[in-house]
Amino acid sequence: MAKYQAEFKAARHKSEPVKRAEAEPDKLREELARVRRKKRQLAELVGTYAVMIEQLARERA
Repeated sequence: MAKYQAEFKAARHKSEPVKRAEAEPDKLREELARVRRKKRQLAELVGTYAVMIEQLARERA
């Protein structure tokens, strides 16, 4: 019984590289969400600039 308990405790203990590897997908998901938010902001900004350019072009014509 003690042998199995020791093995169970050892199995619960994870090395540092394993912990980092397990945490990486979460970090990548957070980074992806951040980049997607930034992309949406930039797309909105480009749309705003397009409208402004169109208005200025009409005023010049």
